Amino acid sequence: MQTKPESTYDSEVLDVLAYEFGFSNRTEIEEKSKRKLRGKSLGPYDQKRIDILRRFKDEVQSEIGKFSQSSYYTKRLGKYAMLKDFDIKQFTRDMASRYPEIPQPAIKSFIPYAVYLYYLR
Repeated sequence: MQTKPESTYDSEVLDVLAYEFGFSNRTEIEEKSKRKLRGKSLGPYDQKRIDILRRFKDEVQSEIGKFSQSSYYTKRLGKYAMLKDFDIKQFTRDMASRYPEIPQPAIKSFIPYAVYLYYLR
């Protein structure tokens, strides 16, 4: 059984941002992030850092939303959509190189979660 990675500032904020869509109330999302960070004593709210995490999340969300047109989409490997339909390793490497300011473990855990959330659900 795989254990949940330790909570970090970036992972907690990404968990909140993952559910932010174009129609979402940004102020509400930011308040939720502030509460989560404060509740877990992960540090003060840093708008600049949040903006970087949001850009990263938006790029990942947009790429996955391209479905079969995504450069990371391999092909449907079965009758149903699966996580393996995307090249998670390459996607993670590319995002880590585009966002060096985000710790790699946060990127590594977010990409599969994002594929699940935006593609499989």
